[in-house]
Parts: sequence; structure tokens; C-alpha cells
Amino acid sequence: MITLKYFAAVRAAQKSQRPVVEMPPFDINRLRSKDGFASRIAGFLLGDPRWLLSLLRRFWPNLGFGNFLLVTKGADVRDILERGDEFETPYGPEMAELARGSNFILGMQDGAAYRQMKSAVLSAFPPAEVEAAVRPIAERHSRDIMTRASPGFDAIAGLMKIVPVRICRDYFGLEIDDETEFADWSIALSALFFSDPTANPTTRQLAVVGGDRLIKVIDRSIAAIRERAGKDDRPLARLVALMDQGRLSLPDIHSIMLGMVAGFVPTNVLAGSNCLDVILSRTDARQAVDQAVAAGDTGKLDRAVMEAMRFKPIWIGPWRYTRRDAVIGKGTRRERLVKAGTVVMPATLSAMFDPEIVQRPNEFDTSRPHRDYMVFGYGIHLCIGAEIARIQIGECIRALFSKPKLTRARGRAGKMVNVGAYPASLKVDFERSPLCRTADQSMVTVVCPFTRPIPLDAVRDKVADLGNPAIGELSAALDKVGTIHFTSLAVVPTGKDEKSGTETGALVLEISGDGSTDEVIAAVAQSIGHRLRPIFRDVCGLPDGGPLEDFLKRNHIDISPSFGSTAGLVFSGTPGHSVRRILAEARLADSVREIVEKPRAGNGNAMDVLAEARRHVRCLGQFGWAFEPAESLLERPPGHWARALTTTLLTPAMFATVAIVVLAFWRMTYVLVFGNPHGVTFANIAIAGAALLLSVLGLLAILLLFVGLCFLALRRLEDKDRPANTPVDIGALEKILAREDHTAQNNLTAISTMKPGILRRLALRLTFYLISISAQKVFRPGFLATINTIHFARWVLLPGTDRLVFFSNYGGSWESYLEDFIAKASAGLTGVWSNTEGYPRTRWLFLDGARDGDRFKRWARRQQVPTLFWYSAYPHLNTARIRINSRIRRGIASATGNEARDWLSLFGSLQRPQARPADTTSLSEPASAPLEELESGEIQSIFFGPFGALGHAHMLAIEVPDGLPATKRKAWLDFVIDKTSFGDGVPAGRAMTVAFGPNGLRRLGLQGGVDDEPLDTFPVAFRQGMGTPERSRILNDTGPD
Repeated sequence: MITLKYFAAVRAAQKSQRPVVEMPPFDINRLRSKDGFASRIAGFLLGDPRWLLSLLRRFWPNLGFGNFLLVTKGADVRDILERGDEFETPYGPEMAELARGSNFILGMQDGAAYRQMKSAVLSAFPPAEVEAAVRPIAERHSRDIMTRASPGFDAIAGLMKIVPVRICRDYFGLEIDDETEFADWSIALSALFFSDPTANPTTRQLAVVGGDRLIKVIDRSIAAIRERAGKDDRPLARLVALMDQGRLSLPDIHSIMLGMVAGFVPTNVLAGSNCLDVILSRTDARQAVDQAVAAGDTGKLDRAVMEAMRFKPIWIGPWRYTRRDAVIGKGTRRERLVKAGTVVMPATLSAMFDPEIVQRPNEFDTSRPHRDYMVFGYGIHLCIGAEIARIQIGECIRALFSKPKLTRARGRAGKMVNVGAYPASLKVDFERSPLCRTADQSMVTVVCPFTRPIPLDAVRDKVADLGNPAIGELSAALDKVGTIHFTSLAVVPTGKDEKSGTETGALVLEISGDGSTDEVIAAVAQSIGHRLRPIFRDVCGLPDGGPLEDFLKRNHIDISPSFGSTAGLVFSGTPGHSVRRILAEARLADSVREIVEKPRAGNGNAMDVLAEARRHVRCLGQFGWAFEPAESLLERPPGHWARALTTTLLTPAMFATVAIVVLAFWRMTYVLVFGNPHGVTFANIAIAGAALLLSVLGLLAILLLFVGLCFLALRRLEDKDRPANTPVDIGALEKILAREDHTAQNNLTAISTMKPGILRRLALRLTFYLISISAQKVFRPGFLATINTIHFARWVLLPGTDRLVFFSNYGGSWESYLEDFIAKASAGLTGVWSNTEGYPRTRWLFLDGARDGDRFKRWARRQQVPTLFWYSAYPHLNTARIRINSRIRRGIASATGNEARDWLSLFGSLQRPQARPADTTSLSEPASAPLEELESGEIQSIFFGPFGALGHAHMLAIEVPDGLPATKRKAWLDFVIDKTSFGDGVPAGRAMTVAFGPNGLRRLGLQGGVDDEPLDTFPVAFRQGMGTPERSRILNDTGPD
């Protein structure tokens, strides 16, 4: 027989109570029930006991055993709750104990003391102010929490448990350090009062320790109020004022605040979590909540929440103690005498589903009258904090279901987990907003061979009309689509027709965009198809009136290093970042810069600057997404070769291929070498193991032998290769340079001719495969080795031809781009391009080659063709700036403490020695390079070296006239040589240096070979000179002097 604790067990526990200092450390998890068979049965029965209560209402409305009585009829439940003098609340002794002498109204019976205490509570917590005072607090904290939430968010631990505590801090006026601990202490008290009918010792220990901690919080908060000297008008401050007037004692304040906290925080955790569980489980409840949230209708949302709580209230019913003999159900067939000392549970859950007092109880109906609800109690002990609870739970639900497509998390994480009777965890998933999630990117390559004999130059003219950069009409159309990062259209010569001898070619459209391949093609076709259609119709046989989109899809080729697809490689330098996100983060960074770069006295506090920036961004009203956590691949760390190899070998296709080959060789070895022994014996098992080992070793040996022979054969071919030394044609180069360096980005289109032989094509695929593995699994996302200047790039071996085409959309100048690869990734370039004609001499596929920097750059320029049509969605941004903007956005959302200073440094605005406030890095400019030590070898001696000791300098510019006789030229040069300072010695009193430009050398008579231009062997930059428009753009030396 079950024996309840009221009241002998309570008195016994109080009498044997140990001091708090002797209690075990507080751990709320001690409330967890053991996960045994009995607890699972109880969970099944009590998880949703409406069916059981329905049976009891019909067949056994008053279920009694021992000194306990469960009442299920709605009329009887209301009757009991209204007769407080006969059925009293039993919580008083424990409430008074933990409050150190004073009872709370929930544990009191109607009378003078009850009315006096209730009057004080209502004076401190007037219901009339709740809407105006509490709703903004609940709305702000709920919104802020959910703004920073990510999929897999724990709605109970992270929201339902936290917002009530913040209301206790911001509205009640309590000084709270740790929100979760505070909630756990209050739950421990609630567990003792409301869910511990059998006097469990662990529950009492936790409640005693938790109550002690809460009283210390209350005392500390009272001291803080006194320090503020009357500047606080919140409930606790009002209670302190009543105490100062002699109307309350300190134990009274302890009792009121403990009762309000224990009756508010745990109850709302339980009520809000149960409500959420119902909404996620019932389609009708979810529909009502979604409609209310979408309409912004607070009243409609409150009614939906109240109705959801009816289906799963906090308890089956409250506890009541029968003070004297009483009759219930008088005049009915269920009339019963309840003996004094009986513990009664009037089942409010059952009453709210009793069809005798509630119409259509099993329907979800938000239009029910208020009398149908007992979720916040009934009668004299109707919850005094019901208004606060209603508002807080409603705002939490609003914030949760404002997230798009919110659902339970999959598996066990999406089921509610309890600690004792109190919910502890329920995780939800939702869809991130578009600017907070990574986007799928597609790198589309469309190859359309010419179907009509037409001069390539004529086709180039047609393509050039589209513009580089794209003409306004096309640029605006693609901007409006908002999913295309880059696109260009190239005319690629593919050889000569064997019959007619005319030059053949192909149009190659390369697109880098967000979404699937079909979506990217559709975006381009629908936005600028009216300008592309005539070109593809006249050149590639697009039928009149035929759909361009379908034509482009048919001619799209899949590129990968693997066999079965077109040989090639694609690379994204900003993986996962959509066009809209890149542009939005750039606008955010520009807006924040206004705050960060304001002149300030001293260095300024980084956290204060960040807080000001957040306020500024929030006030703008267009960057709400910036406060949400965002997925980003750009900040992920690099991988490791060991893991890359492991994951590559374990891919399904690779693993299946290896397994099939190994099994086939094992079977051959087992049969042919060991005679195919039959039977399962120890000897045969050993033979099978030996056959497997021999097969693996044999396959490895064959593989190594094959690779070795291939590399030896390749090495012989490399020895026969003859690198091309032809200089770059200055006329062709000027056509290329005319289209470069107009923005922070450039496009490079290079067309090379493959060397003959299958070995070269195998070597090309091998290199592509190694680069692909490195880029995806070893290097940081978006990096090739340590190079991060590429936006999107691809190599493609055009099908049916020997043309290897390279497209690259990169940041910075061509010279810096190639210098990066020469210094940091020459092996990859060499592995690919050493298989093409004229490449600098290479060894073992990856060695030398691009390391011969001057020869490589000349070769690369010869492969390059002018980019005729090119579009960029964000021409003013380079990859470094995109990464910085992403980190700026992440700091706005989550930076704290020391992270704020790191965030501030992203703007380059931290003061440095002898720097003025105005000397800051502009976000509109490319990111500055990290500070490095001075490289003395790169600094001209006039600034750093022996000339530094000389006091004055003078420059004389001389123009050599045309037609100057050779004798005069020689005499002048002899004079100059005589006066020029040579060597590293320190000049005594004067020194002279001399420099020549390309025109000066030519006019002075510099001679080349028989058929060579004299300056052919000089670098292109020298031949151009610094005064050309192309060189001026590279040097950022444009505009008025």
C-alpha cells in the first residue's frame, strides 16, 4: 500500500534534517529516475493519461487506495478546489521550512494571514503591469535566443528554461549569476513541493540545498537594491520597501520570493515544454500556432497556447489534504465520504476533458470559454503568476515557430527527456535563413562545336559585343537573378577540318553559380538568353525558335578527374557562399565600418566598440540575419593527408572496385596456387589467409611496377621535350591587357595544345585527381596550398580535341597571380601543363617546369587569349575581403571577450605607434598583407643602404633623340659609365646611378638576333613601361596626378 508523506513523513524528515554544509554537492541529475522496466511502464501510462482518466470517469470516478483518492469527474474536481477549508493545500510546512519560518500563500488557507500575504504579493506583482512590463522582456530574450539558435537547438534547456530565469532577473529584480544553476535550484524546490508525495530523501536534500542557494541570491539582491538607494521599482524592491515600512519581515520576503520563483520557473519550464510537445505532435495545434505567428496576432497565439496546454498540463492534478470528513458528489451515484487525513488529487486534466462540463473536449478548439481551462489552477489558489506565465510561454512559442520549417530533431533527440517530473531536453531542427546557410554551387561548362564554316574572328566579334565587363543590359539582368557568380564565353580554336582545311572551333560557356546545374543554366538562359541565342544559332546550329536552355543542357559536359567523364578539374575559392550572401556581408561590413572607424580617444575598448556596432546594425533594420549563427566553410581548418587517403579509399566506388579486384585475385590464387582445397578446416582457413596475403602483395607489386614503368616512360618523353622560347607578341598582349585590371578581379582564359600519346592523358588525369583530393580534403576550404586569390577556376580537356582550356576568375593582377603559383603551387601547375606543348622543361611530371618563373610566365602569356565576354557579380571584392566580411559577420553574431579585439582587428583600425586615427584600412580596398619584416634586398639603395648617408639627391631625365649617330651614342655611354658608381662600397661624397627605359635602349642601338626584336628577351613589364594604361592600373596609378 502506498503511504503518502502528509504529514507524518514531512515532520519526521524535518526532525532528522542535517545542516546544509553536510549535504552532498548539488546535482539536479540526481532527480533522474532509473531507466528500468517499471519507469518505462509509468512513462507509458502517464505520458498521456487522458485515455486512462476517461475510463476512470466512466467506470470508477473516485479511485482510492490507502489514504489516497483520485477524483476524475469535472464537477467534483471543481467542487474540491472551491472548498479550501475542507480540502487544503498541503505545501505549507515545507514552504515555511525552506523560507526559514514564513509560509507562502500557496501553502496557506483562506484567512487574515492569507489575505495579508496575498495583498503584499499583489502590491509587488500587480497583474495590471504584467503586459507592459513582462512581454517586452520575454519577447526580447526569446527572440535573441532563437536568433542565435542553430538546427539541433535544445528548445527546453536553451529557451524554456532560460527565459523564465531572465524574467526573474529583469522583472523580479534578482541578481542571478548562472541562469542554469538558478533554474535547477528552483526545480529542486518545486520537486519537493509538488512532485514528491512519498518523501524521497534525495529530493529533500536537493531542495534544502537549492533553497539555501536561492535565499542567498535573494539576500544579495536585497543588498544590491539598498546600494541603488531607491532607484529600482521592480517587485523585489517594492517588497523591500514594505519591509522598511514594517509591513513585512525578511522571512516573509524569503517566502514570497521563493514561492514566486518555485511557482514560476519550474512550472513554466514544465508548462511551456509540454505545450511545445503538443504543438509538435498535433497537426491542428501546429496549424493554429503557425497561423497566429504568421498573422502576428498575440491574442490568437495566446488562445492556441492555452488550448495546447489543456491537452498536456503541468500535472494530472494538484495535491489536497482533507482536514475533516467531507462528502463529494453529493446526490449522485458517485457520492462518497472522504475521511479526514485522506490525500486527494482532484484531476484537473480529467476535468478539462469531461464532456459533462466541457463541449467537444477532444477537439483542438481555440474559441473555448475561459471556464473550460484549469491549466493555471482553480478557485482560491488560482496561480497568482498566471499572467506572467501566459506571456512568457507565448513569446517563447512565437520565437520558436518563427523559425522556418521547425520540426522535432530526428531520433531520440527529438523526444522530450525528463529529469524527474521536469522536462530537460527536446531538440528541434529548422531551416536556416538563406543568408545563414551554405549554398550548393555548380560550375557549368557548355561546349558547343561550330557547325558552320565561319571565320573565328567573326565569331569573336559577335562575342566581344557582349562586353568585358558585361554591358549594362546583361550585367543588370544577371545582377537581378542573384545566383550567378561569374560567367564568360570563349571562342576556342580546335584545329582544322580534314576535308576543307578551314579552321574549326567551339564556343565554351563557363558559368559559376548557386544551385544545381539545371538551375544555373536556366538562370543564364532566362536572363541573357536573348543575347546569347543569335550567337549559338549562327555558329553552333541552335534551331530557330528552339529553347536555348535545353540546347545548353544538352551541350553541358561533366568535368572530373575520373574516367567516364570529361577530363578536367573545378575549384571554388569561396565554397558555400552564395552571391546574395557575399553581397549582403559586404554591405554589412560597410555599415559596421562607419562605427568601427570613428576616431576615438585612445585605443577604445573592443567590447564597447562591438556593442556599439551591434546596436547600429540592429537599428538599421535590414541586417537581422547578421545576428543568427551561420554555416560557413571558409573558416574550417585544413585537413590531413592521412585522413584524405583513408576517406578516398573508403568511398563506395573505390572500395567496391578494390574489393572486387582483391577477391578475384584471391580466388585465382586459392584455386591455381593452392589447388582449391575443400572443407572448413583449420588448414584450409590458414591457406585462405595466405592466399589473401599473397593476392594483396601481388596486386601492390603489380601496381607499383605499372606506375614505375609509366613514370620511366614519361621521363624519357620529358627528356625529348623542347620548351618553346618564342617571345610574347606585344600586339596580342596589348589586346589581353586592355581587358585586365579594371576591377579588383580578372578573368584568365588560356588555351593549350596537348602533347600526343595516351600516357600524357593518364598523367593529366592523375594530376587532376591529386589536386582534387588536396583541395577538398587537405588544404583549407577555398585554398590551393596557401593561395586564396582564386574565386572560381577550371581546367577542361575539350571532348574530341587536343585542346586543354583553363578558365580562372581571380583577384589581383596577372603578375601577382602567377607569382603566387610559382612560389607556392608550382608542382600542381607543372603536373597539368607539362602535358601541353611548349611548356618549360619538366622532370618526373611535377618537378621544375613552373619553377623557371620567367620562362613559365612567357609561356602562360602565349597561351592566353583575350576574354571577350565576362560577368562578375561582385567585381569590387576579392576573396580575402569576402573571407574578412564573413568573419565580421560572425563576430557580430557571437564574438565575446578577447574575440572582440580580434574582430576589431579585421578592420585594420587598431591604433599602431605614431598612427593617426584617420590612418585606417578602408573596407572598400583589398585586404592589406600581413606585416612583415623589411626585406632589405627588395628596397632600393637610395632609401636603404649607403646612399642614406648622403645629404641631397638630384634626378636628371634624358630623352635620347632619334637618329643620333653611333659615335655620339658611344661617347655619351662612355661618359655615363665613367661617372656611374659600381660595387657595394660606401661613396665618399657623391654617387651616381643610371637607369634605362625600353625606348632609350632601342634608340641607343641595342641589337637583337637576325630575326628578333632587340627587346624580345626583356620582361613584358619593362617593355611596356610604367606609363601605359595597363601598367598604370596594375600600379594603382590612375586618375589625375
